[in-house]
Amino acid sequence: MARIGKIESLGDLQRFKESMSANVDQLQPYQESRLKFEVLVIKSLSLTQQQAALTAAKQEVSQQLKTVLGEAHRLATVLRFAIREHFGPTRRSWSSSACSRSAAGSAS
Repeated sequence: MARIGKIESLGDLQRFKESMSANVDQLQPYQESRLKFEVLVIKSLSLTQQQAALTAAKQEVSQQLKTVLGEAHRLATVLRFAIREHFGPTRRSWSSSACSRSAAGSAS
């Protein structure tokens, strides 16, 4: 079910709940089921709100991760050059080869 479909469905359920609440006197034989239904609709509304909040939080965390990874890659590049400069262009040190491997792996 698409997100719009869920919202429309929840709206239909909410309207049905309100309709039953307005006619509670005529629905006495269904009182227990009606109350259970109201709890389910209220819980559905709450879960929808939680889902929206989590989606927004996930988007924010994804953006933060993208920013931090970008900063880490830039700093790794600077460190690779600094280490190569320190050890000389012909000497391969553990850090420059390790950095080169991780850079090659993250470039894909």
